[in-house]
Amino acid sequence: MPFIPRIANRRRLTALFDRLLTPGLRAVTFGLLPIWVGASAPFAFATEPATTAVDSPPVFEDDIAPLLRSHCADCHNEDAAEGGLDLSSPATLLRGSDSGPVVTARNRDRSLLFEVIRDGEMPPDGPHLTDEEIQRIGNWIDQGLTFREPTESAVAMADEHEVLPILLLRCTACHGAELKRGDLDLRSVTALLAGGASGAVAIPGDPDSSPMITRVESEACPPPGQLLNFFVSRPSTSEIETLRRWIAQGMPRESDRQAGALAPPDPHVTDADRQHWAFRPLPSRVAVPVVPNSEPLQPVDAFIGQRLNAAGLPFAPLAERPPLIRRVFIGLTGLPPTSEELARWRDSDDEAWYPKLIDELLASPRYGERWGRHWLDIAGYADSEGGQSEDPVREFAWKYRDYVIRSLNEDKPWDRFLLEQLAGDELADYTDPATLTPEIVDNLIATGFLRMGVDETGSRTMNFVPERLGLVYDALNIVGSGLLGLSVDCARCHHHKYDPIPQADYYRLKAIFQGAFDEHDWMSWKTRRLDLETPNDANRRSEHNTPLARQLKSLQQERQTLLKSRRGESGMTEAMLVAKLPELADSLREFDQAIAAVREQMIPAPTVRALWDRGRPSPTYVLIRGEHDRPGRRVDPGVPAVLTDGTMPLEVSPPWPGATSTGRRLAFARWLVGPDHPLTARVLVNRVWSLHMGRGIVPTLDNFGHQGEPPSHPELLDWLARDFIDGGWSLKSLHRRILLSRTFRQTSDVTPQQQELDPDNLLWSRMSVRRVDAEALRDSLLAVTGRLSDSMHGPPAPVTVRDDGLVMATPDADGRSRRSVYLRMRRTELPSLLALFDYPAMQPNCIQRTVSTVSLQALILKNNAQIHLWCGDLARRILSAPDLPPPAQIDAAYQTLFCRQPTVSEQDEAVRVLLRLTELHQQNGASPADAPGMALTTLCHTLVNSAEFSFLD
Repeated sequence: MPFIPRIANRRRLTALFDRLLTPGLRAVTFGLLPIWVGASAPFAFATEPATTAVDSPPVFEDDIAPLLRSHCADCHNEDAAEGGLDLSSPATLLRGSDSGPVVTARNRDRSLLFEVIRDGEMPPDGPHLTDEEIQRIGNWIDQGLTFREPTESAVAMADEHEVLPILLLRCTACHGAELKRGDLDLRSVTALLAGGASGAVAIPGDPDSSPMITRVESEACPPPGQLLNFFVSRPSTSEIETLRRWIAQGMPRESDRQAGALAPPDPHVTDADRQHWAFRPLPSRVAVPVVPNSEPLQPVDAFIGQRLNAAGLPFAPLAERPPLIRRVFIGLTGLPPTSEELARWRDSDDEAWYPKLIDELLASPRYGERWGRHWLDIAGYADSEGGQSEDPVREFAWKYRDYVIRSLNEDKPWDRFLLEQLAGDELADYTDPATLTPEIVDNLIATGFLRMGVDETGSRTMNFVPERLGLVYDALNIVGSGLLGLSVDCARCHHHKYDPIPQADYYRLKAIFQGAFDEHDWMSWKTRRLDLETPNDANRRSEHNTPLARQLKSLQQERQTLLKSRRGESGMTEAMLVAKLPELADSLREFDQAIAAVREQMIPAPTVRALWDRGRPSPTYVLIRGEHDRPGRRVDPGVPAVLTDGTMPLEVSPPWPGATSTGRRLAFARWLVGPDHPLTARVLVNRVWSLHMGRGIVPTLDNFGHQGEPPSHPELLDWLARDFIDGGWSLKSLHRRILLSRTFRQTSDVTPQQQELDPDNLLWSRMSVRRVDAEALRDSLLAVTGRLSDSMHGPPAPVTVRDDGLVMATPDADGRSRRSVYLRMRRTELPSLLALFDYPAMQPNCIQRTVSTVSLQALILKNNAQIHLWCGDLARRILSAPDLPPPAQIDAAYQTLFCRQPTVSEQDEAVRVLLRLTELHQQNGASPADAPGMALTTLCHTLVNSAEFSFLD
């Protein structure tokens, strides 16, 4: 029996067959599964026939209307038309719902009414229709929507917005913005009426004489041999019937039903919906409470102290300096303090030592690397396009990463930071390379934020409209979850089940991005890049780089020749050769240093991976059930109605005189950073609080809606958000607010009283212990062992996929490794250590990392040879001090790894173990000179494997 793949989504399989099968095929056998292929439906399962033989066609008034009255009238009548759907008469039925038509003649599978009844979605509370009743409705649709007394009001009138989606989907690849075969443009009805080089293509009132219909029905268009070249599929029978009907009716333009479709106010969002705590405008002032019987408290502590006081709990004592210093270092820079830094701040007698420590760390370039990485999670940063097969590398994505790090180190106002990422191309004219400034280039690089989703459209087989929409949906998901804290993606196929976000709102958001992300006027990742240099600059760069490129190639060939000569037929990997042959390692290192020196001399191409508005967006339509080929009503650009007063449209205008850009994203970005926006500042300060405190004031960082958890301290959240905005949107000031609070400086020790009254620390009666994230763990290992490179910015450090499957960072020429934020993060080759400690797979982004505890984490720390080598480096660093006795060695190891001295019992036990290990190594043949270092290496390795190293107290 031939293999039959299991296909969970029949409609996706339909689309696949629609792309791949030629129109002439009719009967197809797929394994033992009979499939019928036709123009109207690419296939249908034999077990679900399109029609069933009946004595006479069902009639609406006699056979269908009674069913609708019995099962649907409560929600879909003249007075209560839920979803904009009234099923009380033929005319209102054919008018459809807010999403568009609900019945399509002769095609039950394209009729939303039939689908929701067949799938048991409607009626929502039962009783559901019987199989016979469902089949009756299906037969009525398949046999052409028969009415007993057809009247003009019951005739399904077509208008341009039922025709345009068909033309955009099936025709504009050859007759659109980039290519106009036969001098014919089919992007609008106006252009269609103008005809092409051969004259008119549609004759109002006469579809049979219209060349458009003739060519489509004869399958001359789209051209048979070029469907895959232009990533289009043939029109279905129902689409051709719509074209015919529209031409026969005189080619009517926009109807009253479509004009200004779904403009404010939206009937699906009420003032009551806007009363949810997260949807209310941010208050202009939040009063700070006074805590009775308490010393004066700063605002953050006043809000926390008020709840603690009500629960009968005090603040926990302040943490001792060493754990607090480590907490702040790793929190702000992702690195532990050096022994010198620890001693300096631990022993300082300056009363202001702690605020000065915070200021110094915020001024460190390491701060931007740490907090830039947090933002890259939200953006879904990856160094590859993703996809099901090749996962091609993104050559210039690192420029966005560097932009983020620079912006955070500069403390760029957060509102400006968001404006640049959402609409950097609309902030200043970038079209003349001769007038570009570093700021304008940064604006363009910033828009890479919107291009971090999985992009398969560079493939020869994955650049159809569904794949294009996938990237658009990823961008909307990142904006929704990362900036708005809402699951807007849940409204893509239907109204949001829990939050007041109608489906139309989702497509209004999509329309905002249509000028840059137009699925019918697409640029794949291979072509969506900007070369920001004049011709003269390009020539000078080429003249400079050409001899260097020859020199680079020669060095690489010589290195490879050396490696091959030493490898011979052994099959050994480079890493294995280097471990066994130190002299080879020295030679290869010299080559690597020479190659790196040549690369540093080369002038990189000023190419950026950006997003820009092309100024010619196609209309945006609600997609019924989210399916690309089932357009409903047209919508205009807009924002979620629940976040507005419900009456004001989005104010859109070109960003500067003469601009071709629509200005839609800039209008959206300015709305987003308005001073009383309900969500933007709340979402951001909540995330920052969670990263410092271990849990957000709103625990569900990506869901401020009804299904998310409510804030534990809503007034504190609003106060922090208002203070953040009034303070100039300064992220560093927000850090100071939180880190200077007594709440942050508490010890993590748990008392019996806290365990009883605040067992989960929901009141923040103490500091929570939490594990450091993957990057901080790896970077800390490199830092304490002396193997961390301080090199910043530039192309990502490469990784190596070993024969055993582990993905390891490739060290620099001097043997040091770059920080984790600079490693190449290819989706299919994530560094193993990071992946095991919950580095996220960006699908499309990560708002809140998981913290898992699995055996492989312990195993890689215990058994990985690279980590063991790093521990040897740490032991050598400690022993570099002359004549250091074992107790002092133990003390140095504890201070380096844990930022504290060992207790007396810890030191006694460690000295005993160290001496015993030294003895054992000597017994196994180690020299008296080498044995102490080997023993200390083992001890350091043991300490690295302890929970204290990977957890933050």
